[in-house]
Formats: sequence, structure tokens, C-alpha cells
Amino acid sequence: MGESHQLGRGGSAQTHHIRAAVGAGLPSRELRADRDRIGRALTAAARLEAGTVCWPQDKPWPADWEAELLAFPNGCYDDQADVFA
Repeated sequence: MGESHQLGRGGSAQTHHIRAAVGAGLPSRELRADRDRIGRALTAAARLEAGTVCWPQDKPWPADWEAELLAFPNGCYDDQADVFA
């Protein structure tokens, strides 16, 4: 990812993390949404319904993430669900 790529609207903390990852040699590429977030979520929902997504069983966070996914797009928190989609 070069300097000419837009780094999103996440502010300087997000930009810092992205630049650090790229500087460390992690592969990266810019992603551009080709549909609205609801349309993207439908694809993610199909993957979940098909059982092709696995959650770690030994971590405390999957239940919170599942609740956010189920509440999307009308929940109080939707950042993770939007990214997942």
C-alpha cells in the first residue's frame, strides 16, 4: 500500500496502525466497497448460514460479536459487523 492510497476515515490512530503494519512488511491492499453495507451484510449472512465461518471456542468475545451481528444494522454498535460484511 503506497502513500497515495486513502487510509479511511478512522483518524490518526488507524493511520498509524496501518502504516506500522505496512512498514513491518505485512501484505496489504486497499479495499473499496462495491455495494452498500446492507448488500455486503447479505453476503456475510449467507456465509454464516452455510457454516463456513468458524469462531474460536476458547475466547470470551464471540458472544458479543454474535450479538452485534444479529443486531446489525440497527444495533448501537456496528463497526465490527460492517467490517465483517
